[in-house]
Amino acid sequence: ARADPGNAGWQRDLSVSHIKIGDILQDQGDLAGALKAFRASHEIFERLARADPGNAGWQRDLSVSHFKLAAIHLAQNDLDAARAGYAAAADAARTARAGDVLLASVEMCARILFHTGDNDAAASALDEQATLAREQDNAVLLREAVGNRGVIHRLRGEHDLALACFAEEEALCRQLEDAKELAGNLANQALVLGDGLGRRAEALAKAEEAVRVASAPGLEQTLAEVQPVRDRLRESH
Repeated sequence: ARADPGNAGWQRDLSVSHIKIGDILQDQGDLAGALKAFRASHEIFERLARADPGNAGWQRDLSVSHFKLAAIHLAQNDLDAARAGYAAAADAARTARAGDVLLASVEMCARILFHTGDNDAAASALDEQATLAREQDNAVLLREAVGNRGVIHRLRGEHDLALACFAEEEALCRQLEDAKELAGNLANQALVLGDGLGRRAEALAKAEEAVRVASAPGLEQTLAEVQPVRDRLRESH
């Protein structure tokens, strides 16, 4: 690659080599070393994408490179840098029309925004995540998107909208046979029905089912989270 820096193929091969080194260092827990390797790779992909902005392949490579850098920042708990990196990955993926990378990048942006309490920005990202997940028939990421969107509606007091999201999430949980997420979903519905809408009997029925689902082996932590919801509704019923 040094002998012929104008050879795009060789430059890409060099960049891929940096990525492989970064992957190994990341697996070994050397985040600083992995970040250095991924940055070396990223510089090459940026040059290639700038030189030929209409090349979808270079744009896809650049998107993946942003994603890898963001993952390291996230592992280092640098949430601002991670969010910016995933957003840059999403932008490059849109240019490349790389739907898989776009969905993964938007999902990570939404996850960071949701867990840091930036609900307005999270809602927008979750809506895009849901749209992309429907287009790509990705039930797992669709479940996550509509479920978290339901939580935001619940926190805003938008009870009917929350229930609509949770109803869709419940169907997806059952389709995916995901008992852990189903239990949490039923508890969320119980909170909306009971605290938000005053429909205590329906709320208690959802909470009782949540406890039954969470009583399966291996779900002890989930049971500890949903049982207080059921117990409180029993007391107030």
